[in-house]
Amino acid sequence: MGDIYYFMHNYDLAIKEYRSTLDYFNKSGHQNENYNVYAAIATLYLTMNNYAKAEEYYTMALKESPFETAKGGYYIAMCQLYLNQKRMTEFNKYMDLLKQWKKNNATSINITEREYRLYISYYITLGEYDKAIEYANRLSPWAKYVSLSDIYLSKNDYKNGYEYYKLFNELDKT
Repeated sequence: MGDIYYFMHNYDLAIKEYRSTLDYFNKSGHQNENYNVYAAIATLYLTMNNYAKAEEYYTMALKESPFETAKGGYYIAMCQLYLNQKRMTEFNKYMDLLKQWKKNNATSINITEREYRLYISYYITLGEYDKAIEYANRLSPWAKYVSLSDIYLSKNDYKNGYEYYKLFNELDKT
């Protein structure tokens, strides 16, 4: 239910449901599943720009995850969290952890698109829009057009930003 409330943008009820899930897991002896719920709560807080809470819950997800393969996505999320706050020392720490994770988990879950979106945010933050566009052009069409729209809007190029947004909307109708 927490995910449903999240997608409906009813964040208070989403948090309540996620916490109920944690209570259930703890009472039923399924604590080994808590890391997934921690990550969901962290993502919700990141969406709400509550960076302290997002950091707290992503840290718990990383600590509690019994699977090394799950950690790659959490490293990306931590990078995004620190990038949003322009905390570049922490960002670089988690980028290094992500690179090491990728080296050790080459056959694991494909996180390329999420990683590319992180690089796009990074290069927008640095004002290196050509590099951001380079990564956007590697994405699937839906993500590509959304990302290109964001890049051009960040450059105050509203004409191109709007044009890419229209392309995205055309895809969304199919």
